[in-house]
Parts: sequence; C-alpha cells; structure tokens
Amino acid sequence: MPTLASNKVIAGISPSPAGEGRGEENKNKENALFYSLILAFSLGEKELNGSGPTKWGESPRITMRVTMTNQKIPHEPMTRTNLFLLAFAGLCLAIALAIAWTLGITLFFPDGALAGHLVERADIIRAHIDYLMMAQFLFIFFLLFRQYSINPPVWVVAACCFGAFFNPLAFLIRGLTPKPTVVAAIPVEPHFPFQAGLSFTLTTVGFLAAVALVVRAAWKLREARD
Repeated sequence: MPTLASNKVIAGISPSPAGEGRGEENKNKENALFYSLILAFSLGEKELNGSGPTKWGESPRITMRVTMTNQKIPHEPMTRTNLFLLAFAGLCLAIALAIAWTLGITLFFPDGALAGHLVERADIIRAHIDYLMMAQFLFIFFLLFRQYSINPPVWVVAACCFGAFFNPLAFLIRGLTPKPTVVAAIPVEPHFPFQAGLSFTLTTVGFLAAVALVVRAAWKLREARD
C-alpha cells in the first residue's frame, strides 16, 4: 500500500530534509537581495558588501553600488532679454504664417480682392521664407542661451531682432508696392537703400555676436569639465 512519502515522490516533490533546506536557503538569498536593494535605494548611494550569513539568512558575497540623484540641471532664471528674444521669434513666425495664408487664399482665388493687392507674388514668397528663417534663428539662439545660462547683452538681442524683422520686410514692401506705369525720363543710378544697408549690417553683427557668446560659453564649460 503506497504511503504518504511515496505519493510525494510520485508527484515530484522531494520530502528529504536536504531539499527543504536548499529551498529555504534560496528563499533567504532572494530576501537578502531584495532588502539590500531597498536599503540601497533609500540611502541614495550605498555600497553593500557582505559575505557569509546575513541577518536575513545565508547569502553569497554581494557588491553593489547604486547612485541615486534627484538633482536637477541648474538653469538661470529667464531674463528679460531672453524672454524678449523668444517673443520676437514667435512674432516672426506668426507673420510668416499670415503670409502663408495670404498666398494660399490668393492661389485658389486669383480673382479675389485680396489677390489684387499682391503686385509681385515672388517677392511675397521671398518674404514668407525669410520670416520663417529668421524665426528659426531666433528660436535657436534662445535655446542655446538657455542651455548655457547666457544672459545676452541688450544690444545683441536688439540687433538680432531688428534684422530679423526688417530684412524680410523689404521683400514684403516690394511685393505690395505698385510699379509705376510710366518709366521716368531720368534713369535712376543703382544704389543701396539705407534701410537695407542698416538691416543687413545689424543682422550680421547681431547673429555673429550671438554665435560668439555661445561658442565662448561652450568652450568655458569644456575647460571646466577637463
């Protein structure tokens, strides 16, 4: 007649004390590792070194180093110059989108009242693209200044914003200004308009100064890390 012990053997369960001891030992090892992890995370940074039995049971030598950090990347508070740069980038983007809507409406309604105000459609397209590019540059400068905690001088932001607005405006004015029907008898000598010269100069100076500030800050950060 089969006994209770033989039934356990048939079911695949070893009734030997050695098997039960090994199962208990594995359970103790798992408990030791689990509590060690909890301790490491609670302390933030901890080295756990142990050999032989622990207070939770027998476990092999455990060497663990867990580094927990709750520190955030320090950023300077947003200055007025950076905030103005961001706002002006949004303004240039809004103008570019308004021009895009105008181009789209006049494309599908070429005989409408709005289409009659567009004298040179090619110049309007140039203004649209130029405003998009200027908005992109201003956004990039804002993000770089924010990344490296740069407080740009007022004259740099003013030069960038002046050029970003008036460079595309020249194309926009050309595209909206009616051309004279009668050619003047006295030919006009080629010249560089004052507004264009001032705008191009300020754009060049402002953009190059912004790039120089970012390169200088990045170089200092690299030297500090080395």
